[in-house]
Amino acid sequence: MKHRLAALFLLPALLVACPQAPTPEVKPPVLEQPFNPTLLGSLTVQFGGEGKVQTAKFVPNRVSSQTLTPITESTLVFNNQVFQSIDVPASTNRYLKAQFTVTNNSNVARQNLTLVAYRRANNSGGSAIGDIQTFGGLPAPNVDLFQPTHAMTSAGACSAVPCVDNANADLQIFKRSEITTLTTTSNGTLINIIPTTGEGILNYGYLARKGSTGTYRTIPANSCAGAGCNTGTISLALRVPQASDPNTTAYRFNMTFLVFADSVARVAESLEEQGTTNAAARVTALTGGATIASMCGTSQTTSTFIPGVRTVGVGVDTAWMGGNFFDNTETAANFTGIIGNTEKAYTAANATLTARFTALGGATLTPQNRAIASATTTNGGNLGISNTSTGTVTIRPLVNSRVADSFNYQISDGTCTSPNFSATLAAPSNTVWYIDSAASAGGDGRSNAPFQNASSLNVAAANTTAINDFIYLKGNSTNTTALVLKNGQQAIGSGEALVVGVETLAVAGTAPTIQTPMTVATGNTIKGLTFGGLSGTAGGTLTVSNASIAAGANQAVSITNGTMAVSLTRVASSGGANGIQLTNTTGSFTVTGTGTTAESGGILTGHTADGVNVATQFGTVTLKNMRISNSQNEGVEATPNTGTNLLRLEDVTINNVGAAVTTHDGVLYTASGTSSNTLEMIGTVAVTSGNATTVASRIQAGDSSGVRVDTVVGSSASMVLKVEKTSIRENAFYGVNTQYQSSGATTTTIDDNRIDLITVDGSGIRIDADTPAQTHKLRIKGNTIDLKETAATGASAGMDINVRQGATLQTLIDANTVLDAESIGIKIFAGTAGTATSTNLQATLSNNTITSPVSLNVNIPHISGIEVRSGVSAGTGVTTCLNAVSNNVNFNETTAVNYTLRRTVNNTFNLHGATGTPLTSAASVTTWLSSAPRSNLGTGGGKTSILGSATPGYGTCTVVVPTF
Repeated sequence: MKHRLAALFLLPALLVACPQAPTPEVKPPVLEQPFNPTLLGSLTVQFGGEGKVQTAKFVPNRVSSQTLTPITESTLVFNNQVFQSIDVPASTNRYLKAQFTVTNNSNVARQNLTLVAYRRANNSGGSAIGDIQTFGGLPAPNVDLFQPTHAMTSAGACSAVPCVDNANADLQIFKRSEITTLTTTSNGTLINIIPTTGEGILNYGYLARKGSTGTYRTIPANSCAGAGCNTGTISLALRVPQASDPNTTAYRFNMTFLVFADSVARVAESLEEQGTTNAAARVTALTGGATIASMCGTSQTTSTFIPGVRTVGVGVDTAWMGGNFFDNTETAANFTGIIGNTEKAYTAANATLTARFTALGGATLTPQNRAIASATTTNGGNLGISNTSTGTVTIRPLVNSRVADSFNYQISDGTCTSPNFSATLAAPSNTVWYIDSAASAGGDGRSNAPFQNASSLNVAAANTTAINDFIYLKGNSTNTTALVLKNGQQAIGSGEALVVGVETLAVAGTAPTIQTPMTVATGNTIKGLTFGGLSGTAGGTLTVSNASIAAGANQAVSITNGTMAVSLTRVASSGGANGIQLTNTTGSFTVTGTGTTAESGGILTGHTADGVNVATQFGTVTLKNMRISNSQNEGVEATPNTGTNLLRLEDVTINNVGAAVTTHDGVLYTASGTSSNTLEMIGTVAVTSGNATTVASRIQAGDSSGVRVDTVVGSSASMVLKVEKTSIRENAFYGVNTQYQSSGATTTTIDDNRIDLITVDGSGIRIDADTPAQTHKLRIKGNTIDLKETAATGASAGMDINVRQGATLQTLIDANTVLDAESIGIKIFAGTAGTATSTNLQATLSNNTITSPVSLNVNIPHISGIEVRSGVSAGTGVTTCLNAVSNNVNFNETTAVNYTLRRTVNNTFNLHGATGTPLTSAASVTTWLSSAPRSNLGTGGGKTSILGSATPGYGTCTVVVPTF
């Protein structure tokens, strides 16, 4: 007697299933549903033996929480029905079928009742088959060659070549991820079923049915009506090798399964029926449809593709059927990090087309595509597969594509090519437009086909570029067409790394120089290049860094509104109304230059208005290492009326500014409204008014100043002025000139400067403090002022300081040198002519040196080295406290005086440190001023202090020295 054993093996040449007649209507399979199996128990099936006995014993899962009612041994009853063996003529193949009835004795209908092959520790060779017995104890056949399949038939047209029996086609195959789910569901829930390690679930099984049409995948509960209504069938089918020696064929063996129920309906296409419509017909026959699971070699295009099905081995493939590979992820390849218009190569292991698959049996995998050299994506983009062994993919999105995309590809092991896999391309997170002056003409703006210049982009920009796009510029360009930015757009030059999100698309290299100006919108960013200008009405924050402006004969900067986060290395302009103009901006605008290198911050020259103009409010503006020259109005003008503003000039040269016979200043700062202001001039800032290169043709009209600061009457503007280490030379009338008239506080420090005048009637430093009920703080220290009096008439002062209108001035004038003083070296007047006020002067003069020219001009009235007045004309209510210590007044003239101290009637003049008898005469004041520790009178000329025109009355006081 021949004993036939079911066996699994990898078929080298697949059978072609016979066609079934009639062919039913084929419906498309439904989409894959969630896989949520419920473990019911385990089953051991015995095949063969004397009389071809077959038995099945069900052991229920002892954990009842997975079902509605506890499962018992009698819940599922398996009874043997048909055992069938079919030999294939002229081959070594044999097909076995062991059919059982399945009776559901529970009160719960069982859907998709499935026996899943289970490797027990004591089975043979890591398979679901065990306890193999042969005649005479000869070696058992190799279980690696056993292969699960559908039940076959040799009836009718299939007599020569067996065909799949559609009425009993119960094979089921599983994805790797589903095996993980089944394992998780079963692990630890069975008693004495998983006693040791190394056991596990294989990738195949069998489905129970009740009929072959309608809801045949459901075995009703025992409450159904009619005899046998709760009984179905299940056919366990195997293909085995037909042994040449009958004695080596097993006559009995066992198979072990775990029993599950699930809501997912699936039809498996066996290897034998590939190329037919059998599987689709079974889907059509099932109410509600199902998915088709197919293996390598299938002609299905919409199936669940399971290329290689493991039949032996747990955790490692020992034997398998289908293709020589399996899918690690079993999900669509998803290429993320797509950036619009940007070519990108995907080489990471989880992004390549082949790395997500594992080859079996030494196979070599290659990705296949319908157009490998230059495939087209669904939306019309391009892609290429540059390495067929790794599946490296280079993607070039369709120009300006902003939506998700996809393409199809296949995997081949050299024998089997998969159906189409869908690879998705995520919607671009951002879009970059590329401009490269070295690019070929006709580019569309993608990284592989850049525009040549901004003109080309602007043509496309109206309908294509969008907010938040990037514009990447490379290569020098003479194109002067303005690049008009939209909201949120970033213009990045190749001098800056191009970073989009977390992707670095280009490392920092050489910054290009382009003559293209930028017109800004809201929230723009500009980095890594030298460009032709910055203009527009800004919104949000304008960010500029690692950049310079070379505007040629055009205005360099003209920005209105917005928050500035602007840092420019260099700004150069030789034309236009202004070089730099900011109106109603906040934040920070900086020109840095390079270190302390002169003019490395750029040159602004030849402007028809101001070199720099900042208005309304401007936040913080810092200019370093620049030269501003030959502007027709001011070199720098600020007119804020709101906000908190800081203008800082450091190592800036301002020269030859202002038109002839007009009033213009090197720096003019006019504060009004509610503004809070600071002007700082630090370093070697040379301020020269005048529009020509010779002294004789400097500005001779008005009251032009090197630095002029005004706070406007009627406003509450406050002012902090700091002028340090500045050279103000060859200026027409005033070096530093302030007129404080608002109700806001002022603090002024003028330290360590060199101030030269070229005409009379002006002053090296002029301070007017005219704010009622406001305290002004002033420090003038360490300055050298050269009056250079050469005019035939007129008079000038090294310092001309005035406090009026009820203001209080606290001033420290220390360690200054006034040269060539022919009229007054230091002049301080307190009070307003003909006005009764509570004006208060607190003045400390110490360590100052004042000299007159060697050759005197007889046409100039020579008054005094230091003159301090308390009250002017008929003004009243002035209180003056003077502390004069160690001043050296050296006038080369006998008629000149060292000090002039004047008090008009109804005003008070006190001397700090004076005690005892009041100083009531010129002689007593002279003696007191020249005595230690004061020693104020110096040498040469007259030494008489002239008392005021009113009755002398000099009392004592304690001067208040300003603190900063």
